[in-house]
Amino acid sequence: ARPPQALAAGAVAMPEGPSQGAGGRPNLPGISSEYTRVQSELIWARKSEEELQYVRARTQHPPKGRKRLGKIGNFELVRHPTYMDIKWINSPRESQCSAIASLVTGIGATRLSQLELNQPLDLPLT
Repeated sequence: ARPPQALAAGAVAMPEGPSQGAGGRPNLPGISSEYTRVQSELIWARKSEEELQYVRARTQHPPKGRKRLGKIGNFELVRHPTYMDIKWINSPRESQCSAIASLVTGIGATRLSQLELNQPLDLPLT
């Protein structure tokens, strides 16, 4: 049998790893063992309240998943949070350009529904 290693004068042997005390509660997840139990519980309570406020804010104002931008020519544009979806449409409806296209190109209103009612329509008579 080997004799126990001698400690330096006045040194106290410390157990390895965090000490939880005899029958005490373990540390809270994610909080260092350097904090006292009271400090740990205050930190935990504050973070829990912040998380609850975040969840309430996201529930009341959810992020917008997609936004339909309209049509340009035979293409329909939809903006998603991480990409732009452009689909080719086989059958043109109402007009070839949408309100967003007229804003981008600066050509003005291109659909009949966008024209003001008091404006005369310059449609060719057939």
